[in-house]
Amino acid sequence: MIFLFTSYDNWQPTRDIIVKTLRDCCDILKIQRIFGFRMEYVDEFIFPREGFKLSEYFSFEPNLPSSFSLDFADFHLGIKLQTTEHARLILRLRGIQPSRDDVFQFLLESLLIDLPEFENCEEETLNKRLGSAHALLIDNFKKCLNIDYYKTLEGGR
Repeated sequence: MIFLFTSYDNWQPTRDIIVKTLRDCCDILKIQRIFGFRMEYVDEFIFPREGFKLSEYFSFEPNLPSSFSLDFADFHLGIKLQTTEHARLILRLRGIQPSRDDVFQFLLESLLIDLPEFENCEEETLNKRLGSAHALLIDNFKKCLNIDYYKTLEGGR
């Protein structure tokens, strides 16, 4: 089952929709266990090309010799983090072909794979598991951004 939201303002109403749909499916199909899940966030960023420095926006960058030239329009940096014994988090920063020549366009992809099965499809269990997965993704999203850039984003809300 795949839930696709292109944007949302607040996690709780989104979570409630997911939980209700899962509960309905469990009831209709007589499902008693869910064997893990994955949650993925894809955030898009567009930055001016002139004077661009990756480190001004993100908290990590490739450690390459100065003789290397990076093409941020075709760029991929991936990191796998072991978050718990049963879950992993994969972060990918991808530079994609921008729609204009004066900018760079990036996708920050955060993928959480939560392997343990749910013992039941009860609302409390679903809320807890989805809530902790969401919190982990949001926390790591913040850690991926340069602290000053993140403050700028938060100030713009």
